[in-house]
Amino acid sequence: MARALLLLALLVACGRDASTPPPTHDGHGEPHAPEGDDAPSWETRGTVEAVAEDGSRVTIAHEDVPDYMPAMTMPFFAQGQGQLEGLAAGDAVAFRFTRRPDGKHVLLEIAKR
Repeated sequence: MARALLLLALLVACGRDASTPPPTHDGHGEPHAPEGDDAPSWETRGTVEAVAEDGSRVTIAHEDVPDYMPAMTMPFFAQGQGQLEGLAAGDAVAFRFTRRPDGKHVLLEIAKR
């Protein structure tokens, strides 16, 4: 009970919504979002830098993701076959993604702008 109250106090002090599940850790000190319906997702925009030949991932130079990460260039993994079809280097995109327990960022939605 005391641990729960301490966690709640820390969440409130940090400005985090106590109804949002806190990140957990993968055993290597890296935080990750929980899987399932309550897994958080984020939306941002960016420019495609490269698409893997096998269609499994895309590298995107993206804008800041508020409350998650600064602007950077990084890979995002396709959620399924064909999700990245029609994308090419130089395309401006808007997308929504989540982070799996293994640390990979997976696209939930992506569209050209």
